[in-house]
Order: sequence, then structure tokens, then C-alpha cells
Amino acid sequence: MSYSAPSNPSLNSSPNPSSNTPSARSCLFVLILLGALSACGGDGGSVDPNASAQSKADGVGVPHTVGGTLTGLGSSGLTLKNGAETLRPVAGASSFVFANAIDDGAAYSVSITSQPGSFSSCSLSSNASGVIAAADVSSIVVTCVQTNAVVSTIAGTGAPGAANGVGAAASFNFPYGVANDGAGNIYVADAFNHQIRKIASNGTVTTLAGNGAEGNVDGPGTSARFSYPFGLAVDSGGNVYVADWGNHNIRKVAPDGRVSTLAGSGTSGSGNGSGPAASFSGPFGVAVDSAGVVYVADTNNNLIRKVTATGTVSTLAGSGAQGADNGSGTVATFRTPQHLAVDAAGTVYVADTGNHQIRRVSAAGAVSTVAGSGESGSENGAAATASFNNPAGIAIDSIGTLYVADSENHLIRRLTSNGQVSTLAGSGNAALTDGINAAASFSSPRSLVVESNGNLLVADGRNHSIRRIISQ
Repeated sequence: MSYSAPSNPSLNSSPNPSSNTPSARSCLFVLILLGALSACGGDGGSVDPNASAQSKADGVGVPHTVGGTLTGLGSSGLTLKNGAETLRPVAGASSFVFANAIDDGAAYSVSITSQPGSFSSCSLSSNASGVIAAADVSSIVVTCVQTNAVVSTIAGTGAPGAANGVGAAASFNFPYGVANDGAGNIYVADAFNHQIRKIASNGTVTTLAGNGAEGNVDGPGTSARFSYPFGLAVDSGGNVYVADWGNHNIRKVAPDGRVSTLAGSGTSGSGNGSGPAASFSGPFGVAVDSAGVVYVADTNNNLIRKVTATGTVSTLAGSGAQGADNGSGTVATFRTPQHLAVDAAGTVYVADTGNHQIRRVSAAGAVSTVAGSGESGSENGAAATASFNNPAGIAIDSIGTLYVADSENHLIRRLTSNGQVSTLAGSGNAALTDGINAAASFSSPRSLVVESNGNLLVADGRNHSIRRIISQ
């Protein structure tokens, strides 16, 4: 193959014949290339042989590892994630390092995707995410805390009955709702006795309202009648609101026991309006906010309703059709929602029983799913993949932790604000056993409420008892 030198006059005018040899021509080409680099601002081909080594010594351009320390990890099962990589530290591990190193200047973000066990929860330090800055990350701290849930029975024999008395001398018949006031009194929706019972702070059980016969009668104390009262809530004035399921009404019991109807016609329907002009169909649960607004799980209508202090009823969320659709107002759907809870911001949390999910309704009516895959199960872990089996009751504490009466799993579950579901108490077997953590047992727990000291009260339906859970 022939080669033609560039037609630059200064090059072609050379009298030296050796400049036309291939070796000479190659040298000229290299010189031209180096000259061009110099003209573009280069250093004329001068390279510092120590630059690469110095860059590596400074950590620039070198992949780095991400890790840290672990404290309090008991059983195995904790799963951490950074990018696409997952890591499962062994039981009792005190440190962790992700295998995949990442480049200097790249972002990292460590998260917990499953908790280590039923009665332990872990949290991450604030530096769990950031940008690699020419050094390994080794200061992330994962702190795990073991929780002991001590379960006891405060009233009820375990068999159906209607006796007043103290502790095990008292009896209930399928208690489906539980609530408490600021004075330490506990109120029970004693569903199959058609009564509202009261447990004083000293453990004495009395009947607040209802004569024990099914009916729909307002009036003082035990002259009033209910039809399968299922849900309760107490306002700051000590008034007790009742989801009177069989009468399709929302009833109100004053502190002296006098019963009145706040809203509902007494016949099944879904009409909005004031007082008796409104209608419900099998309302199961109620919650009340600081302004005295009552929220209703209108179960057979698959709706979440709202009742003002004066008895005006509106629909907060739900189309009325069965489903699991999220969205705003009547775009959303539920499937036999039972109990609910409301926080200080007016956000309503719903045990969407038929969908095996926990749903959230904003004050404006926007519905989203908080936890639950939608399939029946008892899986702990991240909220979206965790599962429940007919969750019936729900409560919220002052820091945003949700507690769920997972009725057909016979468990009390916990959902933390970082989206992790764990089991707080219960063996999963239907029985009446006091004890700690999984040594305790329930039988179809129906509802629960948080006491002012952070303890939980549970209406343990098929055990016909009221239980208390103390976390230690």
C-alpha cells in the first residue's frame, strides 16, 4: 500500500531523501499530532508519572464499600438493602458491609426491608444515605430493640355471660368494641348482651347502658336498648359513641348513662343528611376526634362516613361498591371495613377487613393503602408485602405507631411509622393464655385502644374477655 505525505510545502521541501522513508513519515505524523494537542491547550505530551498513583492515594476514582455497626440484633432475619444489593446479617452480628463497592461521587442509600423477628424492631442512623466522598462508609449504625409484650386478662372468664363484678368474676358475651376515657375507665361494646359495660380503674365491671334485651330504645341507663353494639369511641367530655350495628344507628351515651340517637333512621340505607334523615347499613366501628366529629365504618355500605357533633352525616370516602381502589372520595373503594382510628391531624386509619389491608383516609378524603398485600396471610416485613387475615381493629399511639387486631390470625400486630409490620403478641393459636410475646394467645381479637400510658386494651372476642398488653 502506497503512502502520500501531507502536502505541506515546508515538509515537502526537505532536501534529505531519508525523510521519505516509512519510519520518517511516521515520526512526522506523531510530531504533527503532538503539535495539535499542544495547540489545543495540552502540555505538549508531558505526563506526570505520579498523577495516577496520587489520585488513588487520595481515594478519587476508587470504588468504596458501605457498611457500619449493628447493636442488639438477636435472631436472624434482618434484611438491609443498598441499591440493588440486599444483605442479611447473621444472628448476633455486630457489623455489616455490602459486597458491592460503589464509585467515588456516587450516592448510597441503605434501608431496612424486613425486620429481624416478631418482637424486635431495628432502626437506622441518620447517615444511612449520602454520597461517597473519597472514602469507605463505615459509620452507619443499625440499632435493634427487643420488645417484651406482657399480656394479662383484666376482666372476663373466657366463657360467655353477663355478670358484673371484679376481674374474673365478671363476664361478657362477644365483646366487639373497647374504648377508654381520660380518667382510666374502660368501656366495652358487649355485642351479644346488647349492652355497654364499664370497667372502673379498680377493675370493677358494671353495666352503663342497655337492659340486655335487643331493641332500639333511647332513655336512661338500663332502660335503653341496643341491637348488637359493635364499636365504641369516647370524646373528651366522657360521652360514649356507639356503632349500633343491628339498628343501623350511631348512638350516644352520656356520662350518666342516658342514651340518645345521634344519627340514623333505624333502617338500612346510605343517605346523607341530619339526624334521622341520614341512614347507615350495619355500622361496625366509630372514632371521634378532638373537635367531637365522629367517623363511622359503615360496613355493609363499604363507606367511611363523617358525623358532626350536631348529627349531620356526610360521606368521607368510598363509592359504595366493594373493591380496593385508592383515590379521592367516592373514587376509592373498601370491602367490609370494620374498625377505625383517627389521629390529631384528622387522618383516619381503617381496618379494611375484607381486603386484608390497612387503609388511610386523609382529612380531605384521599384514600391510600398503608399496609397489606391484599392476600390473606401473616407475613411480617415491609408494609406492602406484609399480610393480614381479616384485620378487624385498629388503634394509633402518640408517635404514629399503628396496632392491629388481626382477628383470624389471633394476633396483635404493629405497624411502625417507617412502614415495618411485626407481631407484637400472640402465638397464632386460638386460646386464652396470658404470658409474654408468643407465649400469650388470643381468640379472634376484635378491637383495641391505646391507653394514656402506652399500654393496649384488647377486646378479645371469642375469649369473651378484655385483655391488656404492657410493653417492657
